[in-house]
Amino acid sequence: MDRKGVEMDWRRTLVILLALTLIAPALACSKKADEGAATGDGVVKMPKEFSAEVSASSPAGVFEAKLYSSDGNTRMEMPNATVITRRDKGVVWVLMPTKMYMEQELSPENSGGFMEELPEGFTRTLAGEEKLEGKAVKKYEIAFDTDGQKGVFYQWIDEKGIPVKVAGPDDAWAFEYKNVTPGKQDSSLFELPEGYRKMEMPGSQ
Repeated sequence: MDRKGVEMDWRRTLVILLALTLIAPALACSKKADEGAATGDGVVKMPKEFSAEVSASSPAGVFEAKLYSSDGNTRMEMPNATVITRRDKGVVWVLMPTKMYMEQELSPENSGGFMEELPEGFTRTLAGEEKLEGKAVKKYEIAFDTDGQKGVFYQWIDEKGIPVKVAGPDDAWAFEYKNVTPGKQDSSLFELPEGYRKMEMPGSQ
């Protein structure tokens, strides 16, 4: 693939990454991971450290990914990119197969996934109870009004308090979480690998 083709492929990947930042607040972790903390009408209980499988769809396409989380830092391994979110450092790294990486400043919108509570400007409201793959879940509407942007998306939480699906209006984009497995994660998963060179975002000056 020529350079132009590579850049176009990464532009499509970045569209998916932008969708990912929008769903992050819906995975709000508890203040005490082993107890859970009420947020709106729901109780979200996520392990302090865990791994999970992710199935995602958006206008950019459909993909499967592997998610790792440790103390609020996350690693998302996708077919064409790996995204490391370092809440403790305030950055997001996008690793490419070409041994280059892009860096994005962490904002409240894309850091909310594993913060102790939903970021300022986000609210969660119970919208009803449904069945998802045969399991009883509660559906919530997440509304946000921050940095001049307003919108809503939806979240489904199972009886254990684990978010199993997040989606935009009319399922324009959706993320499903399966096989959430608590357990210690290797700290190296959340570090920049040796030999990677930093580059600017495509189209930036």
